[in-house]
Amino acid sequence: MPLVKYRVPYELAVKAADIGSGKTSTNLYYLRTAFATGVFAYGDGLPGSDTNTLLTNVSGSYILNIIPFMNANYKLVSFTLRSIVGKQYRTPFQNIAGLIPGAPIEIASMFPHGLSTGDFVYVRGVTSPPSANGVKKVTVINPLRFTLDGSNDALPWTNNGEFQFASGPFQFSYGDTTSVLNSTVGGVVGDAMPLFSTASVRRLNSGVGKSFRSRVSLSPLSEADQKDGALVAGTVTAINAGFLAWGSTGFTNGGTDITAGLSFHVAVSKKIATTLELVFPSDQPWTSGGVVFRVQPNMGSLVRRKPRLTSPLV
Repeated sequence: MPLVKYRVPYELAVKAADIGSGKTSTNLYYLRTAFATGVFAYGDGLPGSDTNTLLTNVSGSYILNIIPFMNANYKLVSFTLRSIVGKQYRTPFQNIAGLIPGAPIEIASMFPHGLSTGDFVYVRGVTSPPSANGVKKVTVINPLRFTLDGSNDALPWTNNGEFQFASGPFQFSYGDTTSVLNSTVGGVVGDAMPLFSTASVRRLNSGVGKSFRSRVSLSPLSEADQKDGALVAGTVTAINAGFLAWGSTGFTNGGTDITAGLSFHVAVSKKIATTLELVFPSDQPWTSGGVVFRVQPNMGSLVRRKPRLTSPLV
């Protein structure tokens, strides 16, 4: 199995299914190692570690602390762990038709570039001037020309290179992948709510701009756990306790370094990662630790399959 990469974020995908309908849902979480007591560079493989050990410990804790509060109609499918090594945009590349060195560097496109001032471009393949390469903010001169903000390089152009609009949506690029199948079912017996009835779990983190919040699908839940469109207090307390037990301590990855041998939950910010190189040079500042999971007793999408009768019909 691959070694765990020092301080490189890992994406954990927990896939589950509604036994009744067969529909699936996937929740994403993120992990990275603690700082080492030894000397390691970002991305180094940690001696003694392996991704299988990390995945075994993470999934085992999830099954122990989270699954007991799910309905018996909730069935796990798999856990998948992938290292996030960079990003890739979905927009096409254009060849550079001309490049004028200077302060700033000016680039000409063969076709209308479609950029606006303040957008970012990713430039690659320019042998000279080399500082033209990378993710840069642009100032538009006209539909065929723009400059790279903050650039300053007088070396002559070598008639090569291409650029790509880098301000739009992107997807992460992944390194090694480790996956394990699992079919554990929830521990609460009784009628299940529909799959689209979910609990919203806030992942709070102040280290990447605003508090990091996202939705985690914990459905199907049990009808006994809700009343009038909200989770009952006892269920909120139980799920929060489960997430606290799962998320507040580190997971052993097998590494021999006393601190980097543990991996912890982190939050990621795709907005901040927009400005980084396509191969991420470090985990800062687009990731940050200190994640707190907190259930919100809000089931606004609730549609009950049958009414709850409080008095007999006459």
